[in-house]
Amino acid sequence: MHDQRTWRGLAVTYAVAAIVQLYLALSMGATWAGVLAVLWLLAALGSGVIALRQGHHDQDEDADLDELTEGGLRLDDEELVQWAARRAGDRTL
Repeated sequence: MHDQRTWRGLAVTYAVAAIVQLYLALSMGATWAGVLAVLWLLAALGSGVIALRQGHHDQDEDADLDELTEGGLRLDDEELVQWAARRAGDRTL
């Protein structure tokens, strides 16, 4: 969940930067500002997609853990460590 919030925050930040650059491009007629606006917009979209993907991935992992622990089943320490290592490994880029 923490990673998803980070990516969402980046997406919002990049979107705001794109809006500012677009304003500069339109008000000053600066081509360079228009190019930067497009780049910031692409960064915002990319971060948004990653945030969505991360959110779905986290929900799947949490559901897997819930299935393992529901019904009175209990993970022993080794299984829990292996699950946490898999989850941590999936979050690296």
